[in-house]
This record gives sequence, C-alpha cells and structure tokens, in this order.
Amino acid sequence: MSLISAYNEIITLFFIMLIGFAVIKYKIVTDTFRSDLSNFLFYVSIPCTMIRSMNQEFSQDKLHDVLIMVGMSAAFLVFGYALRWFGLKLLGETDVRRKTVYEFTFVITNYGFMGWPVCYALFGDDGMFYSAIFAIPINIVFYILGGLIFSKINGDKETMSWRILLTPPNIATLIGILLFLFSVKIPGIFSGVIDLMSATTTPLAMAVAGMMLAAFSLKKVFTNPKAFVFAGLRLLALPLLFFVLLKILGFGGLVLAIPVIIAAMPTPPNLTILTEQYKADSYLAAQLIFITTLVSVLTIPAIAAVVGSGL
Repeated sequence: MSLISAYNEIITLFFIMLIGFAVIKYKIVTDTFRSDLSNFLFYVSIPCTMIRSMNQEFSQDKLHDVLIMVGMSAAFLVFGYALRWFGLKLLGETDVRRKTVYEFTFVITNYGFMGWPVCYALFGDDGMFYSAIFAIPINIVFYILGGLIFSKINGDKETMSWRILLTPPNIATLIGILLFLFSVKIPGIFSGVIDLMSATTTPLAMAVAGMMLAAFSLKKVFTNPKAFVFAGLRLLALPLLFFVLLKILGFGGLVLAIPVIIAAMPTPPNLTILTEQYKADSYLAAQLIFITTLVSVLTIPAIAAVVGSGL
C-alpha cells in the first residue's frame, strides 16, 4: 500500500469514528446501543476476522515471521516499561492512585478495538494475522502486570486465574494458529459467513470508538495538562523510538510496520475496569482514554507516514 493510500485509509477510519461520535451526541442511538455493539464486536466480529485472517497456508517463512512477531511484542513490552520510568519523572506525579494509572498505560495499548482494525484496513489479512500474534504477549501481560501494578495501591498481593485469558479473541487466535499450523481450510459456506462478519469489524470498531468519546464531558476532560504530556510521550515518542530501534536492528516490511502501528494506539477502554477494581483513579483513566484517542486522530496518520517511508 502506498503512503497516500495508507493516509487516506486512516482518514476514512476516523470519519467513521466521527459518525459514531455524532449518533451518540445527537441521541440518534443510546449508550446502551454502544455497549451492545461492543459486545457484538468482542464476541462475534473480531473473532471472525482473526480466524479468517489466520486461515492461511502454512509456510516456514511465515512461521519464522510469527516467532519474530512474538519476540517483537515482548521487546515492546520491555521497551515501554523502561520508558515509563522517564515518563513518570517528567510528569512528576506523586499520588500513587494516579501514578499507577500512568505507569500501566505506558505499556498497554488499544490493540483490540483500534489496533487490529487499523492494521486490517492498512495491510489486509496479513496485517490482521501478524497483529493478532503481536497482541498475544500484550494480552497476557495486561492482566498479570495490571494486577501487579494496581495491587500496590492497597499493598495487596494479586492472584490471577487463567480463566480470564479465555476471551473470544484469544480463543479465536488459538483456533487461527491451529488452522495455520495444519493448513486446514474452512468449508465454503462457513468461510462465507466468516468473511461477511469480518467485513463489519473495522467500521463498527471505529464507530464504537467515536461513541465512547461522545460519553465524556469536554469541559471536564481537558482540565489535566499532564494528560497531554502523557499523550505526546505515549503516542509519538514511544512508537517513534521503537521504530528507530527496529530500523537499526535491520527489520522491515510488516515485521516492522505492525509493531510500530500497534505501539501508536491510544489507551485501551478496559483500563477503567482495572482502575475501578483496584480503586485507582478511574477519572484519570477516563481522561487518558479520551485524550489519547482524540490525539491519535492526528498521530496515527503521522506514525503511518513514518512507517510507510521506512518500508
């Protein structure tokens, strides 16, 4: 995909986000509709897209890229966690309930509702295939690191059940990996259904992101200047530094593009679930979700342009 085509594709996605914003703001649909649509994406649309994208012929080259992508994901987590130290120093946050929110969101991105659809829109089935693989370590760390970081607020030792990892996207990823490893093709009629469901993922996900933004009070959300400093670090500094590191190491193609694009995604909406569970600052989490998602309208095309020039 050319740089201009990629830029146009991303702008198209954010116009869909604007439509989602408008239908909530002008009460064309209710917030209950947004919640139901999110569930449809999580339980049906995104899993179908993953299975479709990973239902490919097995090859040693692709398996090699898969293993590299897992390593890239682990490297990104280490890189982001290391950068958080500098970020926290720059922000100068001392309140532990707020500090833990910033600390966690230096590492975890909205790879699900934005990362996967953007990669799918830009790079097709291969983009979804590799982004699903890249997300596996991040998804595991989301719960493990989330418990470790947020449990510091109350001085508790967090325990985790493996059952929380059994989400529909994770199960679909496992099914997709098995289909890929054994080169199993889905029968025609089922393949057709999965193809049609997959086609709904990108537009619905971006519409849901827009609906989420409409739920926030604009007057209250812009009262924290540190959130904008964080957005600059998280949406520009981290992906650009990661891009430079990967270029120095000699990576290119989708093995370079997918990790950097996922790194450029905003704060995930499910951060609020963790902050409420562990009694962290839920309002700060909501601010970061809104501001990073809003700012990403400008930063994602910029990062995509940098990635496009480096492929």
